[in-house]
Amino acid sequence: ARAIIDRELANTEPDREIEFDFFGGEPFLAFALIKEIAEYICDNAGDRPYVLFASTNGTLIHGEIQDWLREHPCFYCGLSLDGTREAHNLNRCNSYDDIDLDFFLEQYPEQDVKMTIAKNTLPMFADGVIELHEKGFLVSCNLAYGIDWSDSSNAEILENQLTKLIEYYLEHPNIEPCSMLNMSIETVG
Repeated sequence: ARAIIDRELANTEPDREIEFDFFGGEPFLAFALIKEIAEYICDNAGDRPYVLFASTNGTLIHGEIQDWLREHPCFYCGLSLDGTREAHNLNRCNSYDDIDLDFFLEQYPEQDVKMTIAKNTLPMFADGVIELHEKGFLVSCNLAYGIDWSDSSNAEILENQLTKLIEYYLEHPNIEPCSMLNMSIETVG
């Protein structure tokens, strides 16, 4: 990690921001290593702008980890949360109640929640997005990989869910639509 950091610091223009991402499985399983790497970056970046980012399922973000994240405002977390409690728990080992949603809203109010839509959660897609918005989150959605989304039964459910979302956004024009409604037409085909 140090060699990669040193290389990026040496080979990037001094005024260009560098983003260091921590990902793969659940990064905070290696919290001690994350702290060590983050401190190394802080100690060696000098005046160079940088940001640290981790995608997380949020289940380990409590106590000491929350305290550390509050002390390091250059470290951002992107929360993976798949909508309602029911939808999230279907694919995420009943972990919804292990996530401190208030912490993520407080610490990262401008950070989208990443919502993955699977075939079994597709019928709950709109309700999940709406619930997350009602809690105060911005929402970024994607369809899970490895599923034939062109299958007519999936397409019909998706159309109904998108219609429900469009109606919600028309009634709430101050809420930024989820990323699913910002996709280019080429992506949909």
